[in-house]
Amino acid sequence: MLSSLIEHFDAPEGCLGLFGWLCGYSADADFLDEAATRFTGQNASSRALQGRLALALMLDRHNRQITTVPGVAHLPVLPDAPFNLLHAKVALLGFRKEDDPEDWCLRLLVSTGNWTRQTLEQSLDLIWRLDLTRNEINGEDCADIRAAWNFFKELQKYCQTSLVTRAEWSGHENLKTFQEWIDACARNAKGHPRFFDNRKKSLLDQLVEKIAHGSKIRRNYLALGSGFYETVSEDKNVMEVPGRILEKLQDGKLLTKNPEMDLFVNEKSCQGVAAAFADLRARGFTIRPPHQPESFGKGCRRDLHAKFLFSAREMENNNHCTNPWVYLGSGNLTLPGFTRGMKGYNLEAGVVFSPGNNIYWYKEEAPEDACVVSELLPLQWYNEIKDSECLQAGEGSPPKGEDFAAPPLAWLRWQVSEDGGQWLTSEEELPPELEELQAQDQGVWQPYQEEKKGFIWKGPQPCQVLLHWKSAGREAKALIPVLDQYGRVAARELAPLDLAGVWGELADFPRPPAEEESELEELDNEQDSWGQNDHAPEDKPGGPLHSDRATPIREMMELLENIAERQTSLPKGDWKMWCQCLEPTLCRCGGSEPVRYFREELKLNPLYPLYQAPFRPDFAACSASEESQFYEECLHRIEKNWKVEGLAPLGGNNAPEAREEKV
Repeated sequence: MLSSLIEHFDAPEGCLGLFGWLCGYSADADFLDEAATRFTGQNASSRALQGRLALALMLDRHNRQITTVPGVAHLPVLPDAPFNLLHAKVALLGFRKEDDPEDWCLRLLVSTGNWTRQTLEQSLDLIWRLDLTRNEINGEDCADIRAAWNFFKELQKYCQTSLVTRAEWSGHENLKTFQEWIDACARNAKGHPRFFDNRKKSLLDQLVEKIAHGSKIRRNYLALGSGFYETVSEDKNVMEVPGRILEKLQDGKLLTKNPEMDLFVNEKSCQGVAAAFADLRARGFTIRPPHQPESFGKGCRRDLHAKFLFSAREMENNNHCTNPWVYLGSGNLTLPGFTRGMKGYNLEAGVVFSPGNNIYWYKEEAPEDACVVSELLPLQWYNEIKDSECLQAGEGSPPKGEDFAAPPLAWLRWQVSEDGGQWLTSEEELPPELEELQAQDQGVWQPYQEEKKGFIWKGPQPCQVLLHWKSAGREAKALIPVLDQYGRVAARELAPLDLAGVWGELADFPRPPAEEESELEELDNEQDSWGQNDHAPEDKPGGPLHSDRATPIREMMELLENIAERQTSLPKGDWKMWCQCLEPTLCRCGGSEPVRYFREELKLNPLYPLYQAPFRPDFAACSASEESQFYEECLHRIEKNWKVEGLAPLGGNNAPEAREEKV
């Protein structure tokens, strides 16, 4: 059993995180940085250098823009979205096997908690997780993946997703691969999904149908829990939602006429429960505080934030919990959270499932290592709140923050013209209602140039740019990422490498190179200013090559042989990613002594052997193949970077001295 929400972002053994979609009401940089580190296996420094998107995040528009987490794209909600609040908390994550890019795992998370540090440290929340692998496909799990993807697909219509879906960022093919896995699940989906949302109907209106697909047996116990309850008017101290849930279950023949019922609340903040205490007790509800799991620490108390329903059949003198079902999700037990559809209210999502019949009520009487209800849900039956004076309504919903408005451009691309001019250009059309658009360059606002579709840029290449715009008389600002010549998104500057450092960067592909601890500490100190054109830490030699023991020719030959040995053994599914790693890495050593020696002393192009068939895999050996063309285009750009384009080829008839030296 995992003790923390963040642990669900860990890759399965032998796997790497490829790409994932998340949505939620709120998130913060601390949580997302840890989640991205666990998901990709790369710390923030490595992700900032790589500049590849790993997680696409959609949050309620009132969450402040998050720009300081490398590899995570915060996509704003558009102003015409049909919901008032994006409240659903769902993640769909894709992992691939390290040694086989065709072998995958999809993970679906449905959470009651937000993607925040506060959730990890202070809240009592729940999460439902499904892992589905290529080799263990089954119809019901596939139905859940398909239902969740349909939810995400529609949500994307209401958010500015073009950075992820349209921009040609490094690793963009990961998105296509992820979609292929989703499509495979959709083709194999059978039965009724446990995942559901309120895009068309409220969670309450779908509840009975979801439960009945598992079992239509009447249960005699019902527990309700929520971090937030509806408020009630002073002249009518009645709560609607618990009563409506009770009636729905009884009308659907899923609950007995006189069941035992518990309502779990935060004593210091239970909204309308405090006022409706007498009415709830009269209807048969016992009011209780939540169970505090021992895993949080002895004496530690957390605020109940989980939203859940639990029902089962209890038999006299029997500790066995029979025919249980559970709802958990984002929907609080309020009118907009549980009894309304999305339009004009909240967008909510949840899951209804059966945890199986091998579950027991009390740990003391259960078999060793058995599943116990109170260890799976925050339930307890020892403490009861018998007096309304012990309850406080609390402060209610926190005030909403300022909107994160969708900028007129989602990203810009860095370009240098032949005359040395520097530009940040746009590949998107500006909205017609836009009145003004500027970008800040070294503290000075630069206007958008219509004829160039971008901004003249005086300063060094930025990672992110602050946009200021005006539309319908309203002014707004937002940071947007810059894509460099390698397609890296908001990436840190690439520091020069020697040839030993080059192989250190490539040797563990597809895993990223190991980062020094000092680099991580340095990034932590700079985290607040990430994206302001910071320089990457100095790279450490990571390969077997050392200039103090090898001639420039020997160093180059060893590097070429290492590259050839690695890339000829790569599977086809890794080829494009390999090329996208190879190009920027080799370009980082364009100023090294071996490259200078070949360029200026030998006047040879040392990259020529990499064009030859023995140095590349069979699927990229034919010049007509897509893989071959992509590879050769990368090599050509490296030649231009090294300034060896047009020089005599290494290994040709005019270069005997280079051929004769043995490695």
